Amino acid sequence: MSRFTITATRPETPGEDDDLRRIRIAAGDDVLTRLVRHVCEHDEALHAAVTPLAYWLIDNWWRILFEPVPATGPDYSWHLAHELSSIGGGYMWPCVAFWGEGGSIGMHVHQEPLPTPIQFLTEGLRYVPTPDVESGVDQFIRELLTDGIEDCIALRAAYDALCADREDEDARDWRTLEAMLGYDINEAPDGLMDTLAGLVDRYGQTGVEEAVLAQPGEQAAEALQAAVAIASASNICTRLPEAIDRITFDRNQPVGPWTLAEQAAASLRAELCVTGPISDQALADILGVSCRVLDGGAASDVPYGLRVADGHSEHSRIVLKATRPLGRRSELCRHLADIVWCGTEQLGPVSDALTARQKFQRAFAQNFLCPYPELVAYCGAVLTRDDMTAAAKHFQVSEHAVEAILDHNGDVTADSFVDLVNSA
Repeated sequence: MSRFTITATRPETPGEDDDLRRIRIAAGDDVLTRLVRHVCEHDEALHAAVTPLAYWLIDNWWRILFEPVPATGPDYSWHLAHELSSIGGGYMWPCVAFWGEGGSIGMHVHQEPLPTPIQFLTEGLRYVPTPDVESGVDQFIRELLTDGIEDCIALRAAYDALCADREDEDARDWRTLEAMLGYDINEAPDGLMDTLAGLVDRYGQTGVEEAVLAQPGEQAAEALQAAVAIASASNICTRLPEAIDRITFDRNQPVGPWTLAEQAAASLRAELCVTGPISDQALADILGVSCRVLDGGAASDVPYGLRVADGHSEHSRIVLKATRPLGRRSELCRHLADIVWCGTEQLGPVSDALTARQKFQRAFAQNFLCPYPELVAYCGAVLTRDDMTAAAKHFQVSEHAVEAILDHNGDVTADSFVDLVNSA
């Protein structure tokens, strides 16, 4: 059974609008359309026109599946493409946002504090495997096309066009890249897409896509070309520690990037026989770089950090975005994490993007430098702000890193949508 379902049934009492349906949307056991109507009438389905929902899913398919939450927070265009309430049409839709993160679709449900006849009840953040969402949407649209709706011919044409793109490998890659750039279908400039296609041929699909997500929009290709040029000429050359081949963690577990990163970081610390804080010299030795790299440096003219594999060797050249010592410690650990994530892939962007890969990097760096069990052992079970400051100094990480570790372990609470997604 699919873990994501949309059902649309005709109401028991037909009305004037033949497109009206009882629409129930569920992710596993969580019903996203659970509501109370007129104070006392509880229901799991909303009453709304069903065709606009089908068109919205088709029109925004690629962005829903492949565009993550922007690191700076969603803008108007993102809301239109990702939030169910943007359908409107005179009906009340729940405030559910859908977005892609690697092999999963994130779903965030929140409630608007407005006095209305209908109050939706479900809240929170959950993730569903992308194939389950694709299967659930496909089943919904196919059933709708056999239901005798008024706009059946036009809807079938739109759905057939979507299916044709999905089945064509080149078209699917093109649509995916468009979505990652933040563009709707056929909206991305041809020159930009052609340049990125050339970069994909040279450096591989996944690395270029991650770079695009680090800086989407018109400047994506230019930013990547500049970062590659600077990284290729960098004097920071790191090598893989032998222990990296002995790390034990299963990428296929049905858990989030943080949990995977926590396992990988703990495994690497165990293989390296590391306990307690990691000094600058110890970290430099692990990464095979000069300790001077961690002293700080001038700002690099790059939009994000980047690792470029050095031919067929186990060495990589790195350009760092961070200029201060603590930031450089974290960023170098993130590059190490990226190698754990994707092996010797040619490009390894390190950015603020909220992708699964970037979240893994951040969580790995935080847990490698400041493991939660050792943090609690140092500070005790109840941490004050002074404790957090002391812990940050002890483990040589930022206070933000300490807060992120505590947040994930339930000791503090994320206070924004972006922070909530980042900690998942």
